[in-house]
Amino acid sequence: MNWIRKGWNGASIGCRRRLPASGTDSLGCAGESRWPHQAAIYLVSIMTAGLPTGCRLGLDPILGEHHPFTLYFAAVAISAWYGGFWPGALSILLSYFAADWFFISPRFQFK
Repeated sequence: MNWIRKGWNGASIGCRRRLPASGTDSLGCAGESRWPHQAAIYLVSIMTAGLPTGCRLGLDPILGEHHPFTLYFAAVAISAWYGGFWPGALSILLSYFAADWFFISPRFQFK
């Protein structure tokens, strides 16, 4: 039985034959490594926490100390949707510490 998964551009990715679960990765293909995929998931989580920080820094003259966490809701939702529980939890922690450091007074120190 052939098992082929389609990528975002329609190209075939994956392996031709589905193998038993032992000795395989999450896709069920022998000889494929999971760590590049896992690293990409956590990289997305870090980037989705960093992007709202940059946007909020740009909006800081307008917003002041109001709404320090508002932009981070989307970051957490995207991280959890894309990567699952642990990347979502990482995004929550990074977002909290970024908001606490940059936008909650006293600024540039943790409470």
